[in-house]
Amino acid sequence: MIRNDKAFASSAGIPPPRFLRRLSLLLLALPVLAPTRAQETTLAHEYGRVIQSAEVVGNLGPDAFGEQTNLYTGSTEFTVTDIELPGPGLVPVRLGRRYVVENKIDADEQPIYPFADWQIDIPHVHGTFARQTGWSSPPSGNRCSNVMLTEPPTVYYLGQPFSGADYWYGHHLYAPGAGEQELLVYQQSSNPNQPASGGPYYWVTQDQWFFSCLSTLANGNGYSGQGFLAIDPNGTRYTFDWMVPYRTQLLSKPLGMPPLRATPSMPGTEDSKDLVPTAPGMAILPRDDVWIYPTRIEDRFGNFVAFTWYGAKLMQIAASDGRSITLTYDNDVIASATDGTRTWNYQYDAARDFLLSATRPDGSAWGYQMADLVWLYPMTLEDRGCGGELLRDNAQTSHHATITHPSGATGMFTFRPTQHGRASVPQICAPYLNQNNGTSY
Repeated sequence: MIRNDKAFASSAGIPPPRFLRRLSLLLLALPVLAPTRAQETTLAHEYGRVIQSAEVVGNLGPDAFGEQTNLYTGSTEFTVTDIELPGPGLVPVRLGRRYVVENKIDADEQPIYPFADWQIDIPHVHGTFARQTGWSSPPSGNRCSNVMLTEPPTVYYLGQPFSGADYWYGHHLYAPGAGEQELLVYQQSSNPNQPASGGPYYWVTQDQWFFSCLSTLANGNGYSGQGFLAIDPNGTRYTFDWMVPYRTQLLSKPLGMPPLRATPSMPGTEDSKDLVPTAPGMAILPRDDVWIYPTRIEDRFGNFVAFTWYGAKLMQIAASDGRSITLTYDNDVIASATDGTRTWNYQYDAARDFLLSATRPDGSAWGYQMADLVWLYPMTLEDRGCGGELLRDNAQTSHHATITHPSGATGMFTFRPTQHGRASVPQICAPYLNQNNGTSY
């Protein structure tokens, strides 16, 4: 039998289907309009979500010890972040360490960084200069704005001339995450990446960091001349105006050899092929790696981090919102760091030449045995005339380092200078004087 819906509904006293549909839509909407406790949460629950990642045991990964190797040059460095305090803004409040695998013993004294053989891992501008002049300024003090005098002057040590081209290899920027970048003279005012305000800009890097100039350094005490104001691609501003020199490798060359760069005051040196020494023995030039640290880093929203210095010592890192890291020292090296409630401690050998451990607030620690790497030096290649015969320094041996992770894992690293070939590199034949019989080869 076919039912008549209209008749059935009327006889039963029930509204027709059209009203049923309207009523059901209304009833379904009511629970959405009424509040329920099922939607609420608590602060304890939300905080649990914040710390959840710290409770998860994860894989340490292939770079658990902070190692980074340049596969083109073979250079290696280690970076570790000890303290990082989360907060607003683009500028981190962090204390990190950086170890560069390089020869540190060919200075008249081993360089002492804030963590002994480890550098402090914060942005800086740096260059290598003759110790007797440092990163000197032209007479007007404009080391930043006078781009025509970027190369440092010729200096004399024990009567032997060393030009800027002998001992200097450019101005550089280092920033965590951005690595090393050379400062290049900025000549393209139409560059679309140039900041819309500020300037004038005198320098730029390959990653489009733009540099204008500060009128003076903040140091005082004999440090003078301009500083640098950098703006990175995110709009963050870096005030580089605190200068600190560190000792680096000595530079040697045969007595009587003219500088690589001719100067008007030294006639007869214009021919760069004339590299024949005129007397036995070597002249040695002491050099410094001069760093210009920041005193303030500010993002485009106005959040900033200030760095407080006392001489070569970083005393405090403090953010505009109150986060801070305070450091204490044992002579020239960092002994401890605190964020106000937790403390990190650093231990060194008796002479404070090498960092041995970095102990975290929970008692776990990084352990280091890296003293052997001090003796690692580049392999010497000697070209005997134009025959192309290269003589290796066979005295080179492998050098080892051991790093213990706070988890207990141990990493062992072995380094040895290795010859790297380059294709399509022209060979230059230069005569050298045989000091035994006066002949050249």
